[in-house]
Amino acid sequence: MLTDSSSVRKDVVSHSGAGRFGKIRMRTMSLYESSHSSGKISLIELFSSNLEISFESDKTINDIAKYIVCGGWPENINIEEKKSIRSLLFYYDILINEDIKNIDGVKRNPHTVDSLLKSFSRNISTLSKYTTILEDMKNNSSGIDIKTLDDYINALEKLFVIESIEAWSPKIRSKYAIRNAEKKCWQTLLSLVFL
Repeated sequence: MLTDSSSVRKDVVSHSGAGRFGKIRMRTMSLYESSHSSGKISLIELFSSNLEISFESDKTINDIAKYIVCGGWPENINIEEKKSIRSLLFYYDILINEDIKNIDGVKRNPHTVDSLLKSFSRNISTLSKYTTILEDMKNNSSGIDIKTLDDYINALEKLFVIESIEAWSPKIRSKYAIRNAEKKCWQTLLSLVFL
């Protein structure tokens, strides 16, 4: 098993791994996977039956805030909260200063990357357009054009930092999808930009 936290530069790889490797996209752990949730409430059961839920969590607001800040990274599950936050801050610093350039050899401004990530987290799981992101970034003293924004977003997607959620399209008798715009979704770094 080979693991990596970012995509590989295609210009330095001589073999794609086709026929030898299977690629699996892994995300951070859910609260159930990290043993912070009992899993007593099932989304499948909620939508597939008339199940009545009567359940009260023993987790406090402070517990939930800690889980958000520490994230679902396996190495952060059982370590002290301050160490977990410190490791994420180091990761964030390397991401905006080094990884964003190393992914494809293009020099990018760390301040702009930081501003973009903050704007994305303010617009999490919304149908915000690029113009909204650009305006938000400009209000935070980081103005770029739409072509540059697209380049930065592509780089962050290659690094698996941001990911678009596909539009919801229920199986109904209509030739039109209910939603056709993707949502922008954080996978790993939501908590960092608020620290």
